[in-house]
Amino acid sequence: MTQAPMRSITSQTAIAPLIIGMLMLASAPALAQDPDIAACTAAGKNPEAQIPACTRLLEREVRDSARRQAIALSNRAWAWKSKGELGRAVSDLTDAISADPSFAGAFVMRGDIYRERGQC
Repeated sequence: MTQAPMRSITSQTAIAPLIIGMLMLASAPALAQDPDIAACTAAGKNPEAQIPACTRLLEREVRDSARRQAIALSNRAWAWKSKGELGRAVSDLTDAISADPSFAGAFVMRGDIYRERGQC
């Protein structure tokens, strides 16, 4: 009796966090209600509040930018994997992990590819 190849549940569900992440980052109404944005853009009104608000925004942008980069790299890796170009997919996932080490989706997808290639 021939067994059908096992498909990883994690590889099928790894795309969901990527989509959710992109939707969360694209939430413009949330940005409009951010008190740090209001304080940072209130030029000259209250420098004591403006400086730390702008600093928090800058720190958040670095973190969010890294997450967006990791998501884009993971999405491209998914496309490489779909084309059967596993080496390119692993390369993009490694770059995604470097961009944002807290982005678990890239680790999961890379692990699935390693498993599929018999490398773990």
